[in-house]
Amino acid sequence: MNRVSVVICTRNREKALRNCLRSIAESTSRPFEVLVVDQSTNGRTEQVVSEASAGSPFPMLYMHLDTVGHTKARNAGSRASHGQIIAFTDDDCLVDAGWLDAVSREFSDSRVSCVCGQTRPADHTERPKAALLSTLDHYRRRLVRGKHNPVTVGRGNNMAFRKSDLLMLGGFNERIGVGTSLHAGDDLDLFYRLMEAGGYIVHTPDAVVLHAQPDDWQLVIRKKRGYAISAAAVLCARIRYGDLYAGTLLIGKIAYEFGCLLCGGMLRMNRRLASIGWHSFVGSLSGLKYLLNRDFCTEIRRLSRSARDSFSSRAESS
Repeated sequence: MNRVSVVICTRNREKALRNCLRSIAESTSRPFEVLVVDQSTNGRTEQVVSEASAGSPFPMLYMHLDTVGHTKARNAGSRASHGQIIAFTDDDCLVDAGWLDAVSREFSDSRVSCVCGQTRPADHTERPKAALLSTLDHYRRRLVRGKHNPVTVGRGNNMAFRKSDLLMLGGFNERIGVGTSLHAGDDLDLFYRLMEAGGYIVHTPDAVVLHAQPDDWQLVIRKKRGYAISAAAVLCARIRYGDLYAGTLLIGKIAYEFGCLLCGGMLRMNRRLASIGWHSFVGSLSGLKYLLNRDFCTEIRRLSRSARDSFSSRAESS
């Protein structure tokens, strides 16, 4: 088994974290280590990790950061981890017993830089798919590179990278993600950057995590809008520098939100579906303003160029 470090970023959610750590401890294979990167404003999370590590058969490490931002935490955890593979999940997720086995198995192919799996809802399973947050349920294995929609590839709560490749990509873009003005999209940006650079991503249905769904419907709506803004912004940054494929993805995204979700929900008199469609559609339109944000677009271009140059140099040397 590859040496897999599991990195979990958290902030003031010690109860959810305790359950997440328990699910990892119950896996059929042990990780090389679990690293909790904490940005909490109290000491309860450290206590949870200390209690969990007392009876753990593998190292359970704790790191506290005085910063805010999921991407900053992910980058810090990536640098501090000691495994060959870095697997990420979120504190509000439960991993399947075979999750680590499935992730590790895919990295036996030396071409693979990233592995993503299925994310299923842990609760509220009766909700329509469009109303679920951060889930993905593809049921066949796929090996992808080049031009692919990153939304169909994976989710940040169930992804793993070869550490050397993640560092070569430049890590996560710290202008995107929870704790920034764009509350999501750092995972999609990294998937896009990797595929654009020529790296391979495997989606395997065997690597499964369960993601908790909020009870508050208004929270679901706000998050859907935030996701839409972030995804549109990431695509706009690439459109600014001539990426026509990103343009087709953005057009398709807006058409789906307006046509299938908003209009479809109205025709079926499904108020919740129509509400998701409206807020996602408005969110995507709001994200278009990032086309004019020079600093934001320049940073995405810089990271993309650096990743392409790094992967190209490695391919030439091999």
